[in-house]
Amino acid sequence: MTHSRLRDWPVVREVYHPQEIDHVLSVSTTTGREAAAGVIFTRKSRDFTRRDRLVLSLLRPHIAQACRNAEMTIPERDVQALSDFPGRQRAIFGLSSREAEVAQWLAEGKTNPEIGVILNASPRTIEKHMETILFKLRVENRTAAAAVLIKTELTTGRMTSAREA
Repeated sequence: MTHSRLRDWPVVREVYHPQEIDHVLSVSTTTGREAAAGVIFTRKSRDFTRRDRLVLSLLRPHIAQACRNAEMTIPERDVQALSDFPGRQRAIFGLSSREAEVAQWLAEGKTNPEIGVILNASPRTIEKHMETILFKLRVENRTAAAAVLIKTELTTGRMTSAREA
């Protein structure tokens, strides 16, 4: 987009001009569920270089893939089933609410760094939660913990459904 055309864009007039931002470099991607994600860089003085534009252009497929990966974590049909997952795990294993959240993402196959990003927590905090979860589930590793969590979810989910029917 040209500089003059960008200047006339409503969001630029309302957001960037009051902050005296003159240069914007962005890349966006539309994901499968019509959600959009992107990265925006702004500068007040000098314009972005050709190298800046190239680097962001090279990152675009990775941004798009990250969005697709994020969408694949919980299929829409499973959102309702998982909504009560932490509550049941808390009751069964005596997990705190945060440990139940970490356990939910563990059962989804997320790594500690991924869980940290999702829950906005440091990697060390997630490690400590994971240690406590392993202790409370009486297992030795995260694979065994995930298996216990998934098996428990399947059996408690079926029992709940049978009672309701």
